[in-house]
Amino acid sequence: MGLLTETIAQVGPLDVAAQREAAGRLWEACPQAEQLGALRSLLQCYIGVTGSADPLPPRACTLLACADHGVARQEVSAYPQATTVQMVRNYLLHRGAAANALADFASSELLVVDMGMAETADLPGLIDRHVARGTQDMTAGPAMTRAQALQAVETGIRLAQTCTADGVTCLLPAEMGIANTTASAAMAAVLCQLTPEAATGRGSNISDSRLQHKVAVIKQALAVNRPDAEDALEVLAKVGGFEFGCLAGLMLGGAANGALTILDGFNSSVAALLAVRLCPAVQAYLMPSQLSCEPAHAAVLQALGLQPCLKMEFRLGEACGSSLVLDFLQAAINLYTNLTLPPDEVVELGDNVTYERMAEETPQVTDRTFGFYLDTMPDLDKKSLAACQRRLDNLTKPLGSLGCLEQIAAELAGILFEERPEKDLPRTLLVFTQEEFTQRQVRMLDALADYAGLEVTVGQLRERQTPTAAFEFGRQVAEEVGFEASLVGIALERQHGQELAELLLNADGSLRYAPEDFLRQVPAPLQVEVGAVIGAIIAAAHNSCLVVLDDAAVEVIARYTEALCPSVRPYLLHVQPAMLQLGICASGGTVAALGMRVVEAALCILNDMKEFAEVNVDTPID
Repeated sequence: MGLLTETIAQVGPLDVAAQREAAGRLWEACPQAEQLGALRSLLQCYIGVTGSADPLPPRACTLLACADHGVARQEVSAYPQATTVQMVRNYLLHRGAAANALADFASSELLVVDMGMAETADLPGLIDRHVARGTQDMTAGPAMTRAQALQAVETGIRLAQTCTADGVTCLLPAEMGIANTTASAAMAAVLCQLTPEAATGRGSNISDSRLQHKVAVIKQALAVNRPDAEDALEVLAKVGGFEFGCLAGLMLGGAANGALTILDGFNSSVAALLAVRLCPAVQAYLMPSQLSCEPAHAAVLQALGLQPCLKMEFRLGEACGSSLVLDFLQAAINLYTNLTLPPDEVVELGDNVTYERMAEETPQVTDRTFGFYLDTMPDLDKKSLAACQRRLDNLTKPLGSLGCLEQIAAELAGILFEERPEKDLPRTLLVFTQEEFTQRQVRMLDALADYAGLEVTVGQLRERQTPTAAFEFGRQVAEEVGFEASLVGIALERQHGQELAELLLNADGSLRYAPEDFLRQVPAPLQVEVGAVIGAIIAAAHNSCLVVLDDAAVEVIARYTEALCPSVRPYLLHVQPAMLQLGICASGGTVAALGMRVVEAALCILNDMKEFAEVNVDTPID
């Protein structure tokens, strides 16, 4: 019996008993746990894979499989083939790629494997498992033999065995190889029954003319090889690449040995589809991350039965999305651990929590106060923003391939008047509440503060005060917070998202009322909270802070605030559903805390990656 067959036989179902035990504990401690959305699903999947209802923090490994493709000779990429080995040097010697920055961000070990680069590289740390020195040109015949395809898959299985034997519980598959999106598009066309036009994307951000040429190349490869969609090894052999076989094997080996695989973008998802076609039981061991810019990615995820939880406009296969989801898993574990502590174990918010209480007296606030903020809102510093964007454009990656992370970094540079803001910016979560916190709320807030490195300010509101007084209180508190913090998360402790959306938004999601009239439509008990959030948003923005928005209620209030005061718009970070598709309904700062970590990931990219000229990597042709 061969290794592949043995491994497939070892892949069993998830540990349902552990999942049920964990679900029961969480439900008993927090009946509203379903409000955590995909965080809860991620946690349940991890518990089922590892078989423990007392989950430890994940030990993760990002495995970056590198290989070259004969089809690169058809000039389907924006980069020359030599870029593959140049980037491997970058990973190992300079540590200046996105894979390095995001592996460090997510506390994941990075392994770089040569699965078949055209040029050999004697580099410290490179794991040499090459099948051949690149595949053949698939426009003239099969990319590899069936024996080579099997060798690539079994290499991935052995790598997974080594990782899991060392205690790894999460695998993050990644890849590098010029022209590999040509191979993945060809495999997706076969496996998902797509036309070459529907399957083919821009990959390394190629031009329109090169995209048309790429489609023609894939058409030719499919016509020449006619791969059988029912035979995953044949599809891999005829139009695939060595790195895809390795990653498919990694997922098979991970499933057989109790490790969760968090998928990244299009290429890793195509590898996952190969793995699932070889062994359908592997599907339960896969967790999606992002929906990439490649047009066939949605079809591949649908074929896998997976829903992405990020929409970050990534087009880079270096575990960008999966690193973020790995980080979110830590948030889920923190919340679960705190919430399921014994009932008699009291959690207290420590010295990093400040309480501000609204005065009993109604302050004198005039339209001039509001007008002052509207008229004096600072503009972003265009010089810092432009300098930051130049650096981002010259980092060792395709232009614009890190999507929202690049946008966040550039905007933050403009807000802070700094070309390169530091990674560990001071951050505060401002939570408004009309009631004392319950022990459950304290436990959640403590878990989030620990996860995201947050200071916390609690704004205690008075229910019978006017919205104007609440605005003034929110303004004062946020202004004080803004003197110390560069990132300010704004949250409400009570959940009002659905109520405010139904009251204030049309069916298509647009604003139902004129911004100057909307507060009158809000029920009186909620007007205090709405007023406080408006005041906090405007004051934090005025203090040149990036305002990280929390749940759906804060989102609705922020949208009306933007309509009232358009100059605040560049200072607001809309987290969900703009970037995160996690379905989190929980209030109290969960979404804002995740958003803070996304900002930190953006700053890791900005600070830790190297530019093309620094590491001698070729710049794109297109």
